[in-house]
Amino acid sequence: IHAYNFMPETELEAHLGLREKLERRIREIHETIGEDAAILDPGEQLNEEAMYVIYTRGQIGRYEEDDVDEYVDLNEAIEIVRQLKEDQPELYRQISGLRDGVRCGRRLGQEGAVVFCRAGRYRQLFQLDENGEIASRDISQILNLLKCAEDTPAAELPPGHNQAVMRARRLFEREVQARRAEQKHAVSLTRAQRYVRRELQLLFGEVEDADLRGQISLMEAVFTQPSPRPAVDSALKRLHREKLRGLPLLDALAEIYRAFRLGQPESAAREAAGENDEVVRIVCSEALRG
Repeated sequence: IHAYNFMPETELEAHLGLREKLERRIREIHETIGEDAAILDPGEQLNEEAMYVIYTRGQIGRYEEDDVDEYVDLNEAIEIVRQLKEDQPELYRQISGLRDGVRCGRRLGQEGAVVFCRAGRYRQLFQLDENGEIASRDISQILNLLKCAEDTPAAELPPGHNQAVMRARRLFEREVQARRAEQKHAVSLTRAQRYVRRELQLLFGEVEDADLRGQISLMEAVFTQPSPRPAVDSALKRLHREKLRGLPLLDALAEIYRAFRLGQPESAAREAAGENDEVVRIVCSEALRG
């Protein structure tokens, strides 16, 4: 089987973010089906970074067979974490329980830093150079920098480490905002969903009861989620054909809500759990010392 990857010009890729989208899709597949069983046998494993090297750098030297083992594959890193959880559960719980913003320093023979940011499901590793500028987002390259022995001594944080980390955070925040704006623009509702949303917004403006407004807001959030189940969309189409409006429409939506056991949309569930998807966080950072 021959797989051909057609990549856009590098300037266009900066706007499209195809690589980031592909990596996100791979992560979603891993989260859905798990990784307990290998999909490919060892002889068939793909070097994902090498797929992009000519496109991004024009040189493939460091990805040739003799050099591959020097770089930490993402799957290898996941396996290390999984093994840690299995063999040293207490240490795993201790690491998992660390608060956001944890910092450390390490002597590596070069200056710079590694910063890990997240906002909900969106995560990014940055390698910074000695001036605090982005040097790389290459996951394998950064994981290779982070790899060290258990007894590796820590080093003091250099002056300016916090400022460099905050610059990376601000860059990540801008990217998150652009990503969310793109997603919001891309979301398309069905005709029936647009009808329901319009009528509920009109009803919201006509009522003053706080509980009723809360119910209206919940129904709007539930029934304007992208890609509704076919049975739900069919029920909404029936309401649209019948031209239900006002409180009768709200009652009908509540009945569909109960019949299909829809529950709260994911965004509302995250809020209820205290996880604000809008918050940009610095998970951790490591200063690299010369």
